[in-house]
Amino acid sequence: MIKTFALAFSALLTTAFAKLPAEIAGSWVLDSEATEKFIQTSPKWDAEGAKYLPSILKRMSMVEYTFEEGTISASMRGKSQEIPATLVKSEGNVHVFEIKMGEKTFTITATINKKGQLNMRASNSDDGDYYLWTRGKRDGAKDVSDHELATEVIEKALEEEEPKK
Repeated sequence: MIKTFALAFSALLTTAFAKLPAEIAGSWVLDSEATEKFIQTSPKWDAEGAKYLPSILKRMSMVEYTFEEGTISASMRGKSQEIPATLVKSEGNVHVFEIKMGEKTFTITATINKKGQLNMRASNSDDGDYYLWTRGKRDGAKDVSDHELATEVIEKALEEEEPKK
């Protein structure tokens, strides 16, 4: 009897978390201004990061994340990659997704802050820890070419090589 109850309760919990909350469902684009402020609170923040931040924000501004039942999609310049993602935990404003890539499994913890911004933290990388996303659709007219971004980065790198007078 206890075994039957445990199995039924376990199935109920799985079903309860299978539904993607409306709070996170839909499309998200970078909130550049908020991200710029938030990233400066990182313990890794330094002058080197400040120099390249405008180029990084331009590139990330071309990304749109879409959360749908069973998938998280990342789109950029008309190309999209769907990533199978299982919602394994949802408590208040925190939603944890499990993602399996080949032999590896990792999680993405998506938190919606009081301003309605999304922050995603992956268990396998801290690269996105300080990005904030807001609801919306990408404006393709704001896209820049890889060449333009690379030129900006090279110019920034060359600035430090120029002799100071």
